[in-house]
Amino acid sequence: MRFPWQKYDSDLARELAHHLAELTDEFIRQGHSPEEARQLAKRHFGGPDQIKEQCRDESPWAWLSTLTQDLRFGIRQLHQAPVVTAAAVLSLALGIGGNSAIFSLMNTILWRTLPVSAPEQLNLLLWQGPGFPDHLADGAAGGMHKDGAARVADFFPYAAIENFKKAAAGRAQVAPYSFSNASSLSFSGRPTIAQHRAVGGNFFDTLQVPAAIGRTLRDSDDQVNAPAVAVITHRFFSDFFSSDPGAIGQSLRIDNRPYEIIGVLPASFYGISPGDGTKVYSALWKSSSFAIPNQGKVGFADSRFWCIQALMRRAPGITAETLRPSLSAAFQQSWQPKEGSAPKTKDPQLRLDEGSRGLGDMSRSFREPLFFLSALLALVLLIACANIANLLLARASVRAKEVALRMSLGCTQGRLLRQFLTESALLAILGGLASIVVAYASAQALAPFLTGRNATEPLRFSVDFPMLSAIAAISMLTLLLFGLFPAWRASRQDSNMALKEGSGSLGSAARHWWTPGRLLIIGQMSLALILVTAAVLFTENLRGLSSRDTGFDRTNLLIFGLRPGTSGYDFTRLPAFYQELERRLNATPGVELASLAAFRPMNQGGWWEDIKEVGQSKNHHVAANLVTPSYLPVFVPTLKAGRHFNNNDLVPNAARVAIISEDLARAISPGASPIGKRIHFEERNKVNPMEVVGVTPPMAFNSMKDRPQVVWIPFDPKAEEATVVLRTKSSPRAILPAIRATLADIDRNLPLIEVFTMEEQMSKNLQRERMFATLCSTFGILAILLSVIGLYGVMSYNASRRRNEIGVRLALGAEPHNVVWMVLKEAIALTLLGLTLAAPAIYFGSRFLEKELFELKPLNPLLLFVSVLLLATAAILAAWLPAHRAASLDPATALRQN
Repeated sequence: MRFPWQKYDSDLARELAHHLAELTDEFIRQGHSPEEARQLAKRHFGGPDQIKEQCRDESPWAWLSTLTQDLRFGIRQLHQAPVVTAAAVLSLALGIGGNSAIFSLMNTILWRTLPVSAPEQLNLLLWQGPGFPDHLADGAAGGMHKDGAARVADFFPYAAIENFKKAAAGRAQVAPYSFSNASSLSFSGRPTIAQHRAVGGNFFDTLQVPAAIGRTLRDSDDQVNAPAVAVITHRFFSDFFSSDPGAIGQSLRIDNRPYEIIGVLPASFYGISPGDGTKVYSALWKSSSFAIPNQGKVGFADSRFWCIQALMRRAPGITAETLRPSLSAAFQQSWQPKEGSAPKTKDPQLRLDEGSRGLGDMSRSFREPLFFLSALLALVLLIACANIANLLLARASVRAKEVALRMSLGCTQGRLLRQFLTESALLAILGGLASIVVAYASAQALAPFLTGRNATEPLRFSVDFPMLSAIAAISMLTLLLFGLFPAWRASRQDSNMALKEGSGSLGSAARHWWTPGRLLIIGQMSLALILVTAAVLFTENLRGLSSRDTGFDRTNLLIFGLRPGTSGYDFTRLPAFYQELERRLNATPGVELASLAAFRPMNQGGWWEDIKEVGQSKNHHVAANLVTPSYLPVFVPTLKAGRHFNNNDLVPNAARVAIISEDLARAISPGASPIGKRIHFEERNKVNPMEVVGVTPPMAFNSMKDRPQVVWIPFDPKAEEATVVLRTKSSPRAILPAIRATLADIDRNLPLIEVFTMEEQMSKNLQRERMFATLCSTFGILAILLSVIGLYGVMSYNASRRRNEIGVRLALGAEPHNVVWMVLKEAIALTLLGLTLAAPAIYFGSRFLEKELFELKPLNPLLLFVSVLLLATAAILAAWLPAHRAASLDPATALRQN
């Protein structure tokens, strides 16, 4: 098989031979001998090789032939300098791969649309107002976030959903759903815990998601008297059911209730938000109750309980603005103000958000961090590009005689430019290929940082088209950043001057102090200081938070969850179960004290509500949790005042006593003891208020950052789920098998949920801060390494070019330390200039950093000094080696070299 350009060359050779033969025959007919005719024909026709070159230049395949030559020559050049090539490719792989990974994360979280048909027709139904509408609702389940001065929430009363459906009939479909919650599941005797979401019967029809196996939910499934059915995700079908089609039609117990599995969703459907951990979907009316802390179960049909979310699919041609008036009116008709409440002028207003990308919780949480990290990674890439540009400039200077000779033989500037750009393109391609591995590994390493504090499903990534497109685009950008200027500069050099200069000469361009190499070093140092400063700040921020006093001994604490109420225990058996659980755990070898709570400490912590003293009008916004008598002794054996709870205080659904934190005690009873004071929640317990029986010292409740005023209430022994907190005598992980054995003796079908030590729980609580500290430290180390390598390369190259000058200085009596200082002085000057230029960027960037730091100022003088010292020390060490080598030069040897 011959390529087209090879056929063209053979055809051209035959045609030239034919013309030469015809011309020879013409001279023979004129009377010349054959030998004379051949000589005359050659002189008349011209050199065949020159004619071939002219024809090739006009060939349609000329560019490909030239490119092949350039590629072969470029590969030879890279092969001749393997260390330099490997360093350049590694620098590019880290820069391109890191940026591509961040782009992939941003695409997944911020820009990727849901894997459904026509996602642009989807809207999220929300409402906004000044705060929670307590005059309209007694409780809620859902999410709320700030948007400027307003509060935006996604929960509605079920009556609003019905009104929305009627108002949008014929123009849009409205599908209700609830928040995803961990549920106890059991199939063929195998228990597990999985995220479960209750949805309306038209949920999947609205999303236009068909079933991969079986069918999805229908409106007929979402009825009170309909059989309980469930749809599972493809991943859950694969992991838990081993992709067995026989699971369809079988019974799956969800919270101890049987559901028939009727279908499996397609593999492409990952949920309604990135990282959605929902594994099982069931009809809304089959999960028609939710728990409000200290208030028990309520049905979602209760108009005073706002607990339903909704999304909407508009019909083609219908806009959100067209639907807004009728939906807003329907929303206003779905509530009735609480009896006796004052009229509110700022009732919640309906809001329609674009829903093509699903729920926006992760987008709101990680938008700014991802943009900030992408900016830092862009700086790393710029430093890498500056390094390679310096390298290529140095190589171009070394190849000055080669380039001058080629130009003297007729090579054009354009041809040289193309050759140098081809070599740069080879580096960019190799770096881009290597960056695929770096990008995938980086995205996988970043994914655990980008899940919510309560999320169960990490983001998943693959080497897909968007990631490859990002790698290709960034590779092209890096080619322009590091390859264009060195190639242009090399192609414009003075060939006469290059041929005259010796090997130890600085060259005409290098005699000026402001050379491109030095300018690139200044830029590198400036960018590196920004990255090192960010690394130092976020590392100190994490250290300060991690070491912050919690108010209790955090060692040897083990935490896990149990859900007996959804695993076969009804409310008549739960009190005995919890009593036996505490007794057996306390008797387990290695356990010092076992306790129970309604909410997990240092995570969700509890619920927030206003509380007031009986007879007083002032409200106190507090965090509350329900705990057993042994819970507080686990954390603080000795109270500031009063007593701990006892077993007589455990009255189901009717707490009579409370223990409060010291700061709340000072707020309720300044200057006096709060013991004996009677308090109640603002809207509850008015008839039977709680008596304050104890005061705890201040301690961390739900995070390392917050110190809320806290109320502890006796645990409800009929609660369906509980968090177990154990203090152990040795390492909690070491005695975990014994704890599992104890629980298996009680009930082997009761799984443990999210087993963590307190240290692990607190580390998870600081996930965002750990992400910033880890990534910024990595970027800072990379920046220092790249900058040091760049400075070392420039100093080494300049010292080698000045060896004749250095030899003369040494021969005339200069001391070695004078030569060392001469080289170090240049490096110090470049470093100081770069560090000075970084000051404005650090100053203006501090505005963003301040939002991510806790009780730490971004312009902290000590931390800034540490950042400067780190980079300056690394720069001096990088310059010292070439300076020492230059000072050790033999003057006679240096003067003989030219």
